[in-house]
Amino acid sequence: MLSVLDSHSADAWIDENYDHKLLVQLRKCKIGGPIPMMLSVESAALAIFGTMSQPLISIAEELAKFAGFPVLVRPLKEDPSCFK
Repeated sequence: MLSVLDSHSADAWIDENYDHKLLVQLRKCKIGGPIPMMLSVESAALAIFGTMSQPLISIAEELAKFAGFPVLVRPLKEDPSCFK
């Protein structure tokens, strides 16, 4: 099956910025992600995973400004890196 949803631009952005201080901060704070995803057929996005809080919302806003992609905050239990 062929999908028209391609988050290549968000995936490439993550690869290029993996060691940036903001992404390092995400990992230190035990926030999952970011992972590339599609917000719509034409719009790539990033998703992060954590317990909803003001600090998490602030990080999501900062990430969206830096990355230039919308950022979705999802529950930690939905983080695909936690699936076993």
